[in-house]
Amino acid sequence: MNSSEPVANGEQNIACISVFPGGAVARQTYDIVQLKDCRVAVEKSNVAWVNVTLPDVRATAHEIAVGFGFPRELVDKVLEADKSEYIDHDSELGMLLPAVQVRGWEIKLSPLLVLVRKNLILTIHPCEVKRFVRFSRYAEGVMRKFKESQTVSDRLTIMLIRILDENNEKNFDGLRAIEEEGERFSQYLVDTHGRADELGEKMHNIKQALVDYLGGLWASLDVLHSLRYGDADTITDNPKILDKMSILVEDVNRNLALGEHVSEVLASGLGVLQTIYNNQLQIYNNQLQLLNNKLALLAGWLAVAATAVAVPNTLATIFGIGKIADRLPWEVILFVI
Repeated sequence: MNSSEPVANGEQNIACISVFPGGAVARQTYDIVQLKDCRVAVEKSNVAWVNVTLPDVRATAHEIAVGFGFPRELVDKVLEADKSEYIDHDSELGMLLPAVQVRGWEIKLSPLLVLVRKNLILTIHPCEVKRFVRFSRYAEGVMRKFKESQTVSDRLTIMLIRILDENNEKNFDGLRAIEEEGERFSQYLVDTHGRADELGEKMHNIKQALVDYLGGLWASLDVLHSLRYGDADTITDNPKILDKMSILVEDVNRNLALGEHVSEVLASGLGVLQTIYNNQLQIYNNQLQLLNNKLALLAGWLAVAATAVAVPNTLATIFGIGKIADRLPWEVILFVI
C-alpha cells in the first residue's frame, strides 16, 4: 500500500522507506497483519529502513523482529536491559536506547529498539513516542544521495547515524522542557513566605527529574561508544562516515554538561533559599525569646499579686474560726485584715 504520508507514530503500524537497485526510492506503509508483504519489499531493496510503532514494545517486539529475520535470542537479550544495551552478533546488531519524554517534572524513558542486519535497519518504539516524524520527511532524500561507490554497510551506517541523531535531538528537547519548568519553579524561590512542605516537594521533583534525564543521556552515550568502537560487521569501516558518529558522542557529552550546569544553577538557588529561611528562623527565634522574657516578667508580677492576696486571705481564714471571732471585736479583725 503506497503512501506519501510521513511515518506515522500515533498508531500501531509499519512504515518502510527503501532504495532499490538502480536508485529508485519508495515509501510504503503497512498494517501489522501485512508484515510478510513488508518483508518481501525489504528483500528486494538495496537498503531499507522500517519503523514500527507498537503499544507495548517489550511485550510484542519479539514477533515483529523475528518476522523480519532477526533471531529471537538477540531480541530477548536486548530487551532484558533496563535503559540501554548493545549486542553484536556479527551479521546482526541489536541496540536498546532510551527515548526521553518530559511531562512536567515526570521523566519517562521509553524503549527504542534498533536492529540492523544485511540491508535492513528496523526501529521499534511505543506509539506514544513521537520520534521520527521529522526525519521520515527527508529520509527519501538521504537515500537518493547515496553514491554508487558506497557499499551496503556504508549506506546502512549513514542511515543509522541519522536515525540516532534524530533520537538524540528529541532527547535533548527534554532539557529545554526541564528548564521551562525550572523557570516556573523560580517564583517559589522569590516567594519566601510559601509553605515549606510544598516547596520541599517541588525541590525533590526537580532534582529527581534532572537525575532521570541525565541517566537517560548517560545510557545513550554508552550505546554510542560501543557502536563507535565496537567494530561491528554491519557497520562501515569508512573513517569519514565514522567521524560523523563521533559527532553524535560529542553532542551527548555537550548536553550532559548543560544538564549538570542546570543542576548546579538550581542547587545554588536552593542554597540561597535555604539561607533566607535560616535568617527567617533566627528572627522568629529572637521574637520568641522576647515573648518568653515578657511572659516571665508578667509571671513575676502575678506572683507578687498572688502573695499580696494570700496574706489577708489567710488572716480571714484564721479569724473565721468561731472561738477567735467570738473573742475579738469585729473592728479589730477588720483592721488587721
